[in-house]
Amino acid sequence: MGIYDTVGSNNIQIKLLDSSLHHFNIGDKIEVQDGLYIGLDGWFTVKNGTVSDEGTVIFDKWGNQLNCGEIIQNRSEVVQAISRWNIPGE
Repeated sequence: MGIYDTVGSNNIQIKLLDSSLHHFNIGDKIEVQDGLYIGLDGWFTVKNGTVSDEGTVIFDKWGNQLNCGEIIQNRSEVVQAISRWNIPGE
């Protein structure tokens, strides 16, 4: 499985190069590129190397609520590995 760091009040998991079970809150410095990060338990943003925001609800451009797990499901390494298996009868 691996060791993950967590971010925010919902403990959004992130795999850093030197993950060692650190926890980051809003305002903490974090060594990832600026951007929006989506995990199974929610999302967080990084601006200027600092965790700047977090949440559990995310919307598309039409205002429909999206499920963070569904957004990242197809990018999961486990899901990708299973989809490459050629299982007879399926």
